[in-house]
Amino acid sequence: MQAPAIPENEIERLQALYETGLLDTPVEARFERLTRLTKGYFNTEMVLISLVDRERQWFKSSQGLNAAESPRETSFCGHAILQRNIFQVVDALEDPRFSDNPLVVGPPNIRFYAGAPLVSPKGQAIGTLCLIDSRPRQLEDAELIALREFADCVSAEIFAEVTNALQQQLAATEVRYKAVVEETRIGTWQWNVQSGAVVFNERWAEIVGYSLQELQPISIDTWLRLVHPNDAQLSATLLQRHFNGELEFYDCQCRMKHKEGHWVWVHDRGKVATWGADGQPVMMYGTHADITRQKLAESQLRESHDQYRSLGREHTGVTYRALYEEPFRLVYLSEQVESLTGLPVNAFVHNPTMNFRNLILEEDRDAVDDSIQRSIRDNLNWQIDYRITHQSGEIRWVQERGRAIRDKEGSIAFLDGFLLDVTTEKHANEQVERQLEALSILHDIATNGRLSIHEQFQLALARARRFLKLDIALIGRIEKERYEIAWLSTAGFETFKQGEILLWRKPAVELP
Repeated sequence: MQAPAIPENEIERLQALYETGLLDTPVEARFERLTRLTKGYFNTEMVLISLVDRERQWFKSSQGLNAAESPRETSFCGHAILQRNIFQVVDALEDPRFSDNPLVVGPPNIRFYAGAPLVSPKGQAIGTLCLIDSRPRQLEDAELIALREFADCVSAEIFAEVTNALQQQLAATEVRYKAVVEETRIGTWQWNVQSGAVVFNERWAEIVGYSLQELQPISIDTWLRLVHPNDAQLSATLLQRHFNGELEFYDCQCRMKHKEGHWVWVHDRGKVATWGADGQPVMMYGTHADITRQKLAESQLRESHDQYRSLGREHTGVTYRALYEEPFRLVYLSEQVESLTGLPVNAFVHNPTMNFRNLILEEDRDAVDDSIQRSIRDNLNWQIDYRITHQSGEIRWVQERGRAIRDKEGSIAFLDGFLLDVTTEKHANEQVERQLEALSILHDIATNGRLSIHEQFQLALARARRFLKLDIALIGRIEKERYEIAWLSTAGFETFKQGEILLWRKPAVELP
């Protein structure tokens, strides 16, 4: 008999299981209905909703089997949670992993098994919806699809309450979140997509000339009232594409009505942080930045190339004009390029041995090239963020906006553009995201009452190691001359082992 392996994410998986609050609870009609329907549809002897605990599998609902639990080491479900696809055993007697399993050679005499993992919103498999028969059998493709659908219905029932609890936890941490985001000068927002509730910081309101108090009561309608009607549809389209998984981030530039009556340009970026069991977005976080000056610069660039030098003096960004050839050859570059790159203008303009592309980090170059070429092909403006290496060795973030200038015949004459150093904005966004991630990690560990002290330490070390991007994290215990590794988390390294004695030596100097 082959006992099931322990998943690499076992501690996180157990935490997700315990958060459901289902273990050792009474029979519930909502789960009984689903297992009865599944049993009737597949005409099978047994159907279980099996939750895989530390050393057992416990049955939240059972049709055709008079048992509440069984050992994990003999379970089929322990194997099923190791993968995302349906785990199917056509004839257990012919399968060397199970041929001598007590559940196969004795009651309930399992021959056929098919288990669909029940997966949490964060991706941990906590158990299965499984079919069991005492005769060999194999599901057809249509039946495999149906079993996955039934399992998804079970998952939706399990995690509906967990999602509601998570929303309450997020509301409880609102004060701490506000303290973090108010340290930055970037406008920040958080949005409960399901309820419409939003939280803005003071800087968000200042961008449009208000205080938060003046905008009360605040909801998603506050933003909708201020956004330019012509930009609202673009925003909605980009938002839906993000919800659909087509875009990693919601990223939109739109106009908003200032208190004094004029329009300001705002760069709005955000990302869904929490998804419901039904796959719908729940909590979303984002930032607002005033880009009115940059937009003005772009407008001036389009109006006349003669204004390039004055624009270069008035704005901190870099303006350029290049010939459309391979590689792009610069014919004009504003003097602010020296501040951005550490190199003077004459290092680039009319210099065949130096190309601005050489400063772009190698891993970003293809994305930059693809974005520009695609925009030129579609006759659109381009905007792309990428990293360059300053002459000092410092890595800086650049936001490039540009467009192709065509002659009367429609051929491309020049490429005009604008480069802006957005390193500070990027770092501020990263700081907010890491602070929020750290708060979330601490909250998850502190509020979990089902993990033992040992498991809490292990979880804390694993989370801390990944958060800090370290190979090894450990907690040591020192007793006089003895140093013992009490808890340990590694990224596959075996230099140290838990319980190992690293130091057994008298100190050179006796301490008082």
